[in-house]
Amino acid sequence: MRFRPILLTFTMGVVPMAIATGPSSASQSAIGIKVVGGMISETVFGVIFAPVFLVFVMKLTGGYKRIVPARG
Repeated sequence: MRFRPILLTFTMGVVPMAIATGPSSASQSAIGIKVVGGMISETVFGVIFAPVFLVFVMKLTGGYKRIVPARG
């Protein structure tokens, strides 16, 4: 549900701003590059770092228990 608006904002709004050329494009490209970097770093943080950190904390506190299927 949230992927489509993010993708459209990224491809139709931010990428052209980041690769802008012409008069007064220096400020637009700087903002575009910062937004692209922020979106990429937030994706890495949200998809990779946060789950790994959660598993680490759960193992450290003893809240993470491996579920073993019952035999029988």
